[in-house]
Amino acid sequence: MRRMRFSFKEFITVISVIFILLPCALSAVEKYPTRPIEIVTPFAPGGLSDIEGRLFSRFLEKELGVPVIHTNKPGGATVIGVSYVANAKPDGYTILNMADIIVPILMGTATYKLEDLYPIAQKSIVGSTICVSKDAPWKSFQEFVEYARSHPGVKWGNNGWGSIITLRAQSLNKFAKLNLVGVPFDGEAGALMALLGNHVQVATLSATTAKTQSEAGKVRVLFSFDAPAGFGLDAGIPDFVSVFGKEAKDMYDITIPTYIWVPSKTPVEVIRILERATENICKSPEFVTEERKLCINAAFEPGKKVLEEMPRRVSIIRTLMREVGAIK
Repeated sequence: MRRMRFSFKEFITVISVIFILLPCALSAVEKYPTRPIEIVTPFAPGGLSDIEGRLFSRFLEKELGVPVIHTNKPGGATVIGVSYVANAKPDGYTILNMADIIVPILMGTATYKLEDLYPIAQKSIVGSTICVSKDAPWKSFQEFVEYARSHPGVKWGNNGWGSIITLRAQSLNKFAKLNLVGVPFDGEAGALMALLGNHVQVATLSATTAKTQSEAGKVRVLFSFDAPAGFGLDAGIPDFVSVFGKEAKDMYDITIPTYIWVPSKTPVEVIRILERATENICKSPEFVTEERKLCINAAFEPGKKVLEEMPRRVSIIRTLMREVGAIK
């Protein structure tokens, strides 16, 4: 077999071409993003998570310069949508828009583990409320409490057992001895429709939906889990601290942050790009203004800090779930 011989000059030429082309090849592999990104919200359309997910998607599209497609994958108390992302290719092109993923994991209904997903960042804090229809006989939270305690079985619409908004209400139900019977839906849009149709007597709604529907004259906000003025609601609405005290709130309540998640094996550089993009979005005056219109507080925290806080948050959620009898 004849061997090919290269002159020194030819060898240098070949090596030079390789070194010229190698960075281009590597950048083609490493560059992110180069194609559409999918953001998944594990709730049905129409609720807070859906609305904020679409808002964030719009800003992320401008920040990264590629199409960002928002999709809803409800069902299984958020398990279907979260599983979809947890099992997706870890390349940064499938992202989860979700508050905590902890509840289904602790309940044993999840098909994934906490370590299967990585929190890119916290992007906001949302508030939640207890509402009744405009025609309901209760004009105040105290009137409702007295009625519920003496009439066990009042139907309470919620956005599913996998949600922190629902867990907050479960905890209040137990702590305040309200004797409510939960009726879960795949998102708060279903709970709202059930309330407006008189299929349930009370519903837990985000501050966003509560304000919109109360201003439209469709619901009455009886109670806010958070300081109402901090989430764009009437400052006179009773809240957890004003009714039950700060000590009770610390023991029986928990805040609702929203996060952006990706599969845990997503490359570090992709995670950095997404975290940086999320920080830029959350600190932009335009996004902050749009969030405030939705009664949401933009509140960026890096993924590292979210992870540091996660064991404590898991412990609090586990305690609340045990208190309400969701787990042993």
